Amino acid sequence: MEPSIRSSYKPAQGVMYNKTKPAAHEHLQKLVRGCLQDTRIHQPLEGEKALVPLSKGIFYLLVHPRPVETGFLIFSPRHAPVFLNESMRYSYIIRMRLSATLHNLTAIFTASLDKSDGYLWIEDCLFWDKEDMKSNQPFTKRREMIKQFLSHHWMPDDRCAGGLSIRIANYQPLENFEKIYKSPDWTVIDFCPELQGRRRFRLKAAGGIDSSLVAQIKPVTGLPDVYELWSNEEICVGRAAIQELSLSRTIRQEISDKNLYCEVEWNANFQKFRVVKLVPTTTPRSPIARFNSIKNAPASSSSSSNESTSNYNSHTKHTPKAPTELLIVDEDEED
Repeated sequence: MEPSIRSSYKPAQGVMYNKTKPAAHEHLQKLVRGCLQDTRIHQPLEGEKALVPLSKGIFYLLVHPRPVETGFLIFSPRHAPVFLNESMRYSYIIRMRLSATLHNLTAIFTASLDKSDGYLWIEDCLFWDKEDMKSNQPFTKRREMIKQFLSHHWMPDDRCAGGLSIRIANYQPLENFEKIYKSPDWTVIDFCPELQGRRRFRLKAAGGIDSSLVAQIKPVTGLPDVYELWSNEEICVGRAAIQELSLSRTIRQEISDKNLYCEVEWNANFQKFRVVKLVPTTTPRSPIARFNSIKNAPASSSSSSNESTSNYNSHTKHTPKAPTELLIVDEDEED
């Protein structure tokens, strides 16, 4: 027996994610591969070559404050809406109030699922009724399709969705990047191109919520296992100790010959930092704001990042400007 709207309500932390049956999952995999020329949604922002395109086109920023799983929100005849993750390894049934029209056509959106907080963010329209929108239409045109979807085909209803909060993602202009990067309030930033047929670039935080703290370490005279921590602004943010013998030996051997970057964590009981491990020097150091926020609200977590803000700025200072309108979709808006 299908649950009623009243009985299907759950708080966000109690959302039940029901996987699709194997046959339906296989059907969805084939559907996405058949509809889209490119089934990769994003690629990591990594190294100098990846930064070059940012200086040559219009991009929009999509900021995720919490860790998310990005994938496809799929609508197809005779099937309930389904979220299929980008690697196509798993899929979940998503309950939504939809128009009769949408029940009879195929549509594929980019969406990101935040399972911990119970949110699904609809981000981009990739395919709509026999047209590969990603390959044929620029980003602003695809956003217009999302507005049409919101106005005519979908009625937001958290209770119908079993407590899952489904929302339309909003974007920011590229020039906001430096301010966002220096804040502690992000884990992932996507650079979404205006040009059709292009993947978005993804930057994972070394400085956001639920991410690791990364700093360059410099020796302190007279204290062999204590090191100064230097942020990405080239400012000393404190000192950290090493507790593992093997790590201590490795750092002593290597620090005289080259710069060393380390992941550190904050010990709230002793009010001190501890060196956890060495990380590649391609990993961007965390900003001062991140170190200050972790002292005020301690949390342990891990993430990764792929390029520094200084390299980003050197490639994007002459970037073409996006349209003044930021492509914000108001869920209460009627066209």
